[in-house]
Amino acid sequence: MGTLTGSSARALVLLVAVLAAVGGGCSSGRGSVEDRTAEVERRVLSPCCYMEPLLTHASPLATELRAEIAARIRAGEAPGAVEAALVSRYGERVRALPPGLDLEPFGLLALTLPVLLALLGLALWRRGRRRRARAGPASAGPPLPALPGDDDLRERLDDELAALD
Repeated sequence: MGTLTGSSARALVLLVAVLAAVGGGCSSGRGSVEDRTAEVERRVLSPCCYMEPLLTHASPLATELRAEIAARIRAGEAPGAVEAALVSRYGERVRALPPGLDLEPFGLLALTLPVLLALLGLALWRRGRRRRARAGPASAGPPLPALPGDDDLRERLDDELAALD
């Protein structure tokens, strides 16, 4: 197999980088209080404007909700339960992500892998086209040997084509 060059090499490097990032982000769900708090804050929008996740939003309501989330997590409540309580209080609009969509490693992988594979396939297809273009037109090869009865078939084909006109 030849060496990778150009866009196919870039696509492969991108695929490896994403897979390494996804693999490095694996968590058992039993992270620190800060990690679990940040998980909820990433998944919930600030209800004052519904424009930005609680994790990064700067408003008095967002600050108050971050403190509440941290206290509930410290008290042993699961991140999913805290999120569900916020959704019941503020409605579905408060979710930053749809309920079934997780940015956990396998969810992120499920979102990015098809795109990366398509890019890799496109890069390999373009590479093959360039190689074929450099090789020149495909030769027809040696002529096939004549078979007995070929002349009869040619005449019959010519007659049938003439009858169609």
